[in-house]
Amino acid sequence: MSGELTDETGSGLHELIPGGAQTLSKMRGRFPGAYPRSLLSANRALVFQIDGPGITDWICGLGAISLGYGYLDVDQAVMNQVVRGPIFSLPHKLEERVAQRLVDLIPCAESVRYFKTGSEATEAAIRVARAHTGRDVILTCGYHGWHSWYAATREEHPGVPSLMCELVESFTYNDLPSLDEAIRRATDLYVDTVRGDNCEPGAAAIIVEPTLVEAPVSGFLAGLRERCDRWGALLIFDEMVTGFRWHAGGYQALCGVTPDLATFGKGMGNGYAIAALVGKAGPMRWARLASGTFGGDLIGLAAADATIARYQQGGVCEHMARLGARIIEGYNHLAAKHSEATWAEGQPPHPVIRWFEDPTNNRHRASLFYQELVKRGHLVHPEGMNLMLAHTDADVDSLLAACDEALAIVTGAIRAGNVRELIEGDPIDPTPVWRVTR
Repeated sequence: MSGELTDETGSGLHELIPGGAQTLSKMRGRFPGAYPRSLLSANRALVFQIDGPGITDWICGLGAISLGYGYLDVDQAVMNQVVRGPIFSLPHKLEERVAQRLVDLIPCAESVRYFKTGSEATEAAIRVARAHTGRDVILTCGYHGWHSWYAATREEHPGVPSLMCELVESFTYNDLPSLDEAIRRATDLYVDTVRGDNCEPGAAAIIVEPTLVEAPVSGFLAGLRERCDRWGALLIFDEMVTGFRWHAGGYQALCGVTPDLATFGKGMGNGYAIAALVGKAGPMRWARLASGTFGGDLIGLAAADATIARYQQGGVCEHMARLGARIIEGYNHLAAKHSEATWAEGQPPHPVIRWFEDPTNNRHRASLFYQELVKRGHLVHPEGMNLMLAHTDADVDSLLAACDEALAIVTGAIRAGNVRELIEGDPIDPTPVWRVTR
């Protein structure tokens, strides 16, 4: 929990931890006031406060926990490595062994480079694409981290030079004409303001989350591949979320479209810090430019080695998908029962609960709903849920029973006109989340 200090002029507050958390998705405004301010420990699918009973976790460390908290094989591998040393002065055999596991699983993977965070991996992918093609313009769709190249796509981008906005353009998912328009805009701006009228830069890369809540329409991902081939650009799949949830080899292993580069992380280490850039050997020769001391950190690699080994045994993603499908179907049945303006959508590995109505009512009704869920022992992020191997059918039954009761309370509050009065503390912050792009 962060502390606050008043400045000498009394004009404002300084936070010990800016925003109160180390990532935007965990900041207090993302949750209603009744949520725990911090967690102390966890086991399997349960998380614990300093006191009180366990809470079933449907956030899963923002997707980083894939097998479950305290998964013995992973934790044992980490502890065994800790006593041997966390990092050495020369490469360790784990670097090669984990790389080979990734190459065996991921269609585009011929070479591998390690990082600690997803933002680093996508930054490296952009550097590789620009170095390989000799071009600068990036076309992007989805969320790809906090680094400057991507932050330049947002309406507000403090700390990012405005000139960088001419080097990246956003397009709309499942809309190939918007992609074609983005490359036209980017090329015109780049030629006019950066390089001059005699330059035809083209695009260095298209980077996209291959899927998340919305499934790709027929031909969309293939259309990205065709345009990259035609333009001489690289296709990059950001599989931070889809990797090790939709499929251990990423969504590319399911959709039949193979990118040139892909980024993985989150569930790959079951909660330990590890990310990777993988790709075809040609462009990946430029990945040596992405150099950091802790790329060879053996704690994350030990965790990834054991985690991927479990995935290679099979059944993990299938288990997540089955439970997630139960949640989506069950919630929509409850929404119809209560005649409430809410619904579940998304795909089985990542269910999302949505609310109709205007923004204020939406925010207040959602806040009351999630408040009542956490009181009934379920921790759910308003921006979406994740599944892990440790979740059980009994957990899903309990979640749906809690949703049933929570929806009844929200419905009663709507009729009584006292939704806001029933929310303990502040409702969910109306400020758009970082994942929203223009």
